[in-house]
Amino acid sequence: MKRIPLKRIFLCVVIAIMVSEVSFRLYYLIAGKNISSIYSNYVIKDNYWLLRPNQTFIQPERYGDIIYSSNRDGFRDINHDYLSQNYRILFLGDSVTFGLGVKQNHIFTNLLEHKLNEKSKIKYETINESICSYGPGQELHVLKDIGLKYHPKFIILVFFNADFERCVPPKKPSIVNYYIALHNIIVNRSISYMRLRQLIDMFNYQLFHNIRRQYFRNTLNDQPLQDTRNYLNNRSDNDVCAFTLIKAMKAEALKNNIQFLVLISPLEVQLYKTDFDILDQRIYNFCRENAIDFADPLSEMRLDPKKETLFSDGLHFSKYGHKFIADYLFKQLQNGYLNAPCCSPTLIY
Repeated sequence: MKRIPLKRIFLCVVIAIMVSEVSFRLYYLIAGKNISSIYSNYVIKDNYWLLRPNQTFIQPERYGDIIYSSNRDGFRDINHDYLSQNYRILFLGDSVTFGLGVKQNHIFTNLLEHKLNEKSKIKYETINESICSYGPGQELHVLKDIGLKYHPKFIILVFFNADFERCVPPKKPSIVNYYIALHNIIVNRSISYMRLRQLIDMFNYQLFHNIRRQYFRNTLNDQPLQDTRNYLNNRSDNDVCAFTLIKAMKAEALKNNIQFLVLISPLEVQLYKTDFDILDQRIYNFCRENAIDFADPLSEMRLDPKKETLFSDGLHFSKYGHKFIADYLFKQLQNGYLNAPCCSPTLIY
């Protein structure tokens, strides 16, 4: 049997990829759809990054095809009037609050606004200034540069455990890091690659992650929590940069007569393991000692009869999870936060 030369096989694969890419692009061009990735739509500033302003694109994800739209400031939100007299609640956070994997109107910030306005004479307005991978450093700069221009009455910082290490100065990039960055820049612009990755991720999460979630919960990934615990070991609060930045945000809020609340965003594995409750307790103690309002939905999430559906993956809330957080926040805000004078602490745990 005659063997096909490797060069010919390679050439056929390259041609197939090129034909696939051109076909995809022509199809979506005719359909008027902009297929892209979040990372291809970033604008890099000195101290943070934003989406390109006033853009709408579709990102293929394991959750399906998700539409992302940005406002004039580069956030996944509508445009807000600087001079509005509405009671404004400003949210700062990462990909969880950004709403990765869910429709924009399903994000808990938007759901909360609707709930607050259902039976209220006061007009409430939520402003979402969250971007994937933001940590306390980016959030502080965004608050100063953009958030305060909207004169919020309330600031809610959604704190994720990875935020502890996101403010640690990064190590000097290696050659491998540069290669990965270059690779991502190239492949994340390919529609064929995004579609292929989408199929693989959908299969992986639908099959393997759901099986682990249902039957092997002890195998859910807790490595980020272990890393955080190791980072906090033998460190005082003064040596934890995230705490320093939170105090700076609190100071900005106090200076502008704004209520300030830290809301914990747990990981899925914490629904089934109590090994890392010490991390939440550490944040609680810090907030109590610094007169910072604090809310942690973890205990109520553990009691929810549908807790298996709160997360779409190990980190991000599902549609139901966003509704749960909106209901939780609504209940807490109705219990005195919105009527409390600035800035008297009310701790919830």
